[in-house]
Amino acid sequence: MPGGSLLKLYIYNNTISLKEEQQHQNVLFYHPEVPLDEQLMDIGLSAAFGGFHFNFDNDTGISSCCTDGFQMVWFEAETDFWIGITVRRQPENAGFVEDAEATALTALLKQGYRLFRMQYGCMSKHFRETLPELRDNLKSFWKPYIQWITGPIAQGLDLYDTLDGVEYLPVDRSAYLKMQSVVNHLETEFPSIQASMVIVDNLLLYTGLNLDDTHTLYKFLSRRQRTTKNASPMDNVLYLCHPYARGDESYSGFLTATCGAFEPGKGTLRNFVSEKFNIGKKSSGAYKPISIWIGPRHESNSNGKDLKKTTLVVFQSQRMILTFLCDPDELAKQTDKDVNGRFFGDLHSFLTDTLARSSQSITQNITRSIVWDEAYQYIYFNRMNLALKSSLKRKGADAQESLRRVERLQIGFEDTPGMKEAWVRTKENTWVVGRKSGSREFYSVFEGKSHLTEAHEEVKRVSQVFFNGIFVD
Repeated sequence: MPGGSLLKLYIYNNTISLKEEQQHQNVLFYHPEVPLDEQLMDIGLSAAFGGFHFNFDNDTGISSCCTDGFQMVWFEAETDFWIGITVRRQPENAGFVEDAEATALTALLKQGYRLFRMQYGCMSKHFRETLPELRDNLKSFWKPYIQWITGPIAQGLDLYDTLDGVEYLPVDRSAYLKMQSVVNHLETEFPSIQASMVIVDNLLLYTGLNLDDTHTLYKFLSRRQRTTKNASPMDNVLYLCHPYARGDESYSGFLTATCGAFEPGKGTLRNFVSEKFNIGKKSSGAYKPISIWIGPRHESNSNGKDLKKTTLVVFQSQRMILTFLCDPDELAKQTDKDVNGRFFGDLHSFLTDTLARSSQSITQNITRSIVWDEAYQYIYFNRMNLALKSSLKRKGADAQESLRRVERLQIGFEDTPGMKEAWVRTKENTWVVGRKSGSREFYSVFEGKSHLTEAHEEVKRVSQVFFNGIFVD
């Protein structure tokens, strides 16, 4: 979609104080810094729209308002905790589908909230304990997050931002079971590890987390791997990468500060934390572990309840990223037994020996469809597990136009629940086809087919190649 400029982002809770002279206490975070009267005016407008919205729909905490110049979106992250954003729309946005713009901005707010919750826990928890700490945490997280999303908003959000899916690694059954066996063995040998996740080439191979936590952690880790040279504002969200490992696919070792990690050949206590953000750094100069809040393994934690604190440990083995979420109390006991970091030394040895035997087998079994991906333009998305597979590119005028056409089709499916299939032929003789089966959606763009029968045969061919058994006539 055409770009815009981020004007405001704010977080508030109107239940903190009901007294008019204390309304300023309801403002938890506001960007940029403006007079308090302007902050209260924006929050009052948001609350008015939200109240009006709930008179008609009690099932959702999302509201939006679009004018010729501005797009405003509000999202209720937790009960009574609202996040709002205002974006200035460019003149060329006038003919664009407003729903798509609002949905993409809402996706950015949801992603930001999930990342905040994973690092700090629920806002309501801090609210009950200490309000100043909540304000500090919101400021520490959202300021760099705003820096990060300013660029994508200016360049223009697209369908991929709206879908916000997870790209899974296509491997055969034996390769997947082999990795699952490795993880099960590892968690048995190291009981302090409560959950694990494995990413190869930015694609998810295995996860022991629930879908919400998998989605959040995957989106950060895959993004962080793409940042190879310059520090990203997102560096202070979850963990800081070992500076020598950035962009080095041959590296094998820990990527997180490990409170006394054993690093072969580099001395005993070597911890690497970016001086720019000082994440995980204590005032004494030592380093503390990075805490991550996760929900029950087999339950959704979209409501943020029953979260527990874990310690994040990330290990890189060439093209593979292994993420471990450990019990902080058990981890502290094990690391305190040996100042040389016996736990991390044992874990390093185990991973090095085990992955040396299995990683080659796994990478050899990667069944990428590179040739087919170049021959077809398609997007596949499963709303149940957020699986996303696509060959449509994001850059270039033609690619952006194709994405916009698919986006309009996708909105049509949402607005018409009973619709299963849609065919659109443009004046340039380009076909845009959408098919839906349950939670699965498939979109294809292709050229050079004059008649509907030819287009139908082409769609059948693509479906059989990539999604055999999912879409049937």
